[in-house]
Amino acid sequence: MVKLNLYPSVKHLHAAAKKKLPKFSLDYVEGGTGLEAGLRRNRDALDATTINPKYINDWASLDTEVNLFGRNFSYPFGIAPMGLASLQWPKAELIFADAAKNANIPVGLSTSCTVAIEEFGATAGSHGWFQLYPPQDEEINDDLLERAERSGLEVLMVTVDVPARGWRPRDMYNGLSLPPRLTAASLYHAACRPRWSLATLASGIPYFKTMGRYSKDKSFRGMADFIRQELGKPVTRERLKHIRRKWKGPLVIKGIMHQLMLKLLSKWDMMEFSVKPWWPTVGCLSVTRRGLGRYHPK
Repeated sequence: MVKLNLYPSVKHLHAAAKKKLPKFSLDYVEGGTGLEAGLRRNRDALDATTINPKYINDWASLDTEVNLFGRNFSYPFGIAPMGLASLQWPKAELIFADAAKNANIPVGLSTSCTVAIEEFGATAGSHGWFQLYPPQDEEINDDLLERAERSGLEVLMVTVDVPARGWRPRDMYNGLSLPPRLTAASLYHAACRPRWSLATLASGIPYFKTMGRYSKDKSFRGMADFIRQELGKPVTRERLKHIRRKWKGPLVIKGIMHQLMLKLLSKWDMMEFSVKPWWPTVGCLSVTRRGLGRYHPK
């Protein structure tokens, strides 16, 4: 168990991770697409975000609890889904799930996960949410929804802002591809982190365990080609309607960037909309809140 008192800030945690993870593993988490301008804008926007304190009040107690989708969580945030999480540590998704349950916060599981939905559900329980990249094959799409429901994952997050695979220079430079491409540099960086390397070898090279079962070709290359074919495509209104019919629980649309997109989703009409990709994510929060009005979760 990590002693958090040794790491009083994210900066300290980052320094520790840098000592324990191979460069290609850390770059996968830290890296962005293209020139990584979006990462810088997000960081700058978060640093510029301020909280207006209200003093001279009789606060009986401080309460950080929030009710979301009928469940009380201890804090108004959770652990976001991350594909290929076991590249950081074997079965990382299960570590996230256990931590989220102990902290009483939600935790997301990516379609590109390296554990089975069923494993994750057994650990996360009602704290688990499933993040869906809708596959092109509708039967696979529906089976994923059924598996998520059977596994006890109560909330579905449909990602709509990844209509194509991202151009990730760091991963390309490090040879981090599907299937993995071994280079002298990647072998060197792995050898410099023996604990990570031994743990990964003992657990097995990470692969997309949830989606892998649908691939006829079980080789690394076969599953990689299958994943590329099925995921990372535009999500249509018709597909969203289909998912809404199939999924009976709470449904979150992940990737909303504009008020008109909210109207599009709420009315299912034929409105045109324009995304503002230069906005940092935190800057979209106030916009979506105004767009949803009284329907925005408190």
